[in-house]
Amino acid sequence: MTTTDNHGTSSHDEAEKQIKQNDIVYLERKREFEILYPGKILLMHDGEVSGVYNDMGDAYSIGCDKFGLGRFSLHRVCKKPIGLGTSSLGMKASDAIVSR
Repeated sequence: MTTTDNHGTSSHDEAEKQIKQNDIVYLERKREFEILYPGKILLMHDGEVSGVYNDMGDAYSIGCDKFGLGRFSLHRVCKKPIGLGTSSLGMKASDAIVSR
């Protein structure tokens, strides 16, 4: 099942291709995205960032309107850990998260 217009539903193969292509680009540029867009939702199409949003619902609606269902993917950019500084001195050892 394929469509000719830009706003229709894509085939399963086309949707899978979009997801794989966008995942590869996201992983390659993950560190850059974490610096630029912590906690944001990236709307990706054909391996490019098409938009950056605060809300998953907004990103999904815009992606459907702009590209059609199955022709984009959304990626939540993980937030970088926040340094607690001196406020962490009052924490119990069991409350602290240790990373090396």
